[in-house]
Amino acid sequence: MKQLLSLAIVFLFCTCTYAQEKVNKSQFSFVYPLSSEGVNSVKYANNFSFNLIMGINGGLQGTEIGCVLNMQKGKVNGMQIAGVANLDMKKASGLLIAGSANIVNDTIEGVAIASSGNISRYTNGVSITGGLNITSGDCDGVQIGSINIANNVRGSQVGAINIAGKKCKGIQAGAINIANDSLKGTQIGAINIASKAKGVQIGLINIADKSENHTPIGLLNIVRNGYYATEVSADEIIYANLSYKMGVRKFYSIVRIGYSSYKSKPIFCSGAGFGSIINLSEKHKISLDLVTDQLHFDNKWDDKINILNRFIANYRYSINDKMSLFIGPTLNVYVSKVKHDGELGTINIPYKIYEYRSKKILVSSWIGGNIGFEVKL
Repeated sequence: MKQLLSLAIVFLFCTCTYAQEKVNKSQFSFVYPLSSEGVNSVKYANNFSFNLIMGINGGLQGTEIGCVLNMQKGKVNGMQIAGVANLDMKKASGLLIAGSANIVNDTIEGVAIASSGNISRYTNGVSITGGLNITSGDCDGVQIGSINIANNVRGSQVGAINIAGKKCKGIQAGAINIANDSLKGTQIGAINIASKAKGVQIGLINIADKSENHTPIGLLNIVRNGYYATEVSADEIIYANLSYKMGVRKFYSIVRIGYSSYKSKPIFCSGAGFGSIINLSEKHKISLDLVTDQLHFDNKWDDKINILNRFIANYRYSINDKMSLFIGPTLNVYVSKVKHDGELGTINIPYKIYEYRSKKILVSSWIGGNIGFEVKL
């Protein structure tokens, strides 16, 4: 990082005031102004340029190779390759490759590849680095790096940490995605954070300060003024279920625990899922939930498969703003590799619409029902 900052300082203080006037076929520089064009090198755009240590030229319309630094006062159209850094005052179109950093005071329209970082005012092309991509203005292209930062994102950011200083209307894909102002695009990652969310968040943890036509898809969905509810229910298999729902009404995540018994031995359940609520009217609604519960039989908390999968369709009646009653059918698929008394399975299956049984696994399905009440938080 110190090296990158040092290069930026060199770029700011080592610029000249000459205007690009002519096109030169080639030039050679040892270190500016010790070059084939001397102090006049800033007046020329070159078709081919070679800089042993550092060259400062008026522009590029071809290829430039530098063992250490390449610096251009004017526009770059072509390919720049530098051992350490390419420093360009105006738009760079083409291919930039640097051992450390590409720093462009205007727009990157081609492809910029560097080990430490790419810095530009605008990105319309592709910036690739193992370190830091910084676009002080808008990113309409693609940033790929460990940390990607842009003011407004209308293109894509792919990295460990992606930050849109204002709006994100494109795609952020990484471990942590942040849209400081608003999200109208898509965030895909472990943790997604947006101030005003109108797009889609897909991740383990989704956080939005405000939600409008927003869909968070994840394990934990934290939305201010969103949908938060606790449910207590019972069915033909699990005597008592306690579920917590969070997110928005059209898509929420579910975590749940439950209790039952089988042949006088306890069954504890832990599960998760997701669901959606369809409004029929102010009082009447339909909810569709898909949940998976791991059944822990006889206080054995191992990782053996003993799973009850359910699709639950409930009719819901709102008593008031905080409380609802619900009832509805469930489609159950039970999968177990756990044996008790020599038989696979640890629940009382009421009847079967399908069953597969082998020496190692039991798969059984049936249609049941559930009933309960909900308290909104």
